[in-house]
Amino acid sequence: MTEVFNELETASFLVYGETKHGKSSLLATMPTPCVILDIEGKWQFFQGRSNPNRDGQPFRLKLWNPAQAPPKPDGTWDIAIVKVTSAAVLAQTLPWLDRTDHPFVSIGLDSLTVGQEQGIEAIRKVDEDFRIQDWGAIRRRVLSDTSRIMTRVSDPANPLRVFAATAHSTFKDGKHRPAMQGGIQGRLPFSFDAIVFMKKALMKNDQGMIADDAPSVFRALVKTHPLYVTGSNFEDRFDRSAYDNPNLTQIMRLIFPAAAETKG
Repeated sequence: MTEVFNELETASFLVYGETKHGKSSLLATMPTPCVILDIEGKWQFFQGRSNPNRDGQPFRLKLWNPAQAPPKPDGTWDIAIVKVTSAAVLAQTLPWLDRTDHPFVSIGLDSLTVGQEQGIEAIRKVDEDFRIQDWGAIRRRVLSDTSRIMTRVSDPANPLRVFAATAHSTFKDGKHRPAMQGGIQGRLPFSFDAIVFMKKALMKNDQGMIADDAPSVFRALVKTHPLYVTGSNFEDRFDRSAYDNPNLTQIMRLIFPAAAETKG
């Protein structure tokens, strides 16, 4: 089933946590067709994995070179992947998403943390010395790119309905928070509609113990928490503070329960 959301049913998510704790896996459950801006270069590993939104059938991936038009939604793919190896690739991609004739309803950026590092390295290739004003350039670029995507998601004429970005985690001032360098850390996370912390949780056995071979789940913290920077504009739609093995398409259904429609 493909979930259909109308022009008013839009949301943005910042998903952060430690490495291998389910951030990309959550992005993979966005409504489709979707496009992933793969800055970390790891999305090829979803090929052949079970897709919970296709009744366990494998993910259907397609590489997209943004020097050419986006792929047609011909039923052979669900997720288009752009390998963002430089800022130039991102600059090629975004103008396609500004248009209203692209096929995507969701966009994922994986990850903001590595995107910042990529920008730093681009500056260092030109000038070995990284100066204080260079932080300003990085800050403006990241804020500009994310703001541009958010604007397209909120534009009723644009097909995009969901924007989700990932970030690594850091511990500062007594809280886990998204890892971003410079002054952007205090501003960018709160421009998203929701900030979600992902972690891997080991399950207890019948004796209440965690065995060496204990199964694990990815757990999403979605409500305000004293130890994590989390929360959203729609906390009242969540019936719990954490969801195991979360699904962004289902989360969108929770946020917009009345008007969501489905099609075969």
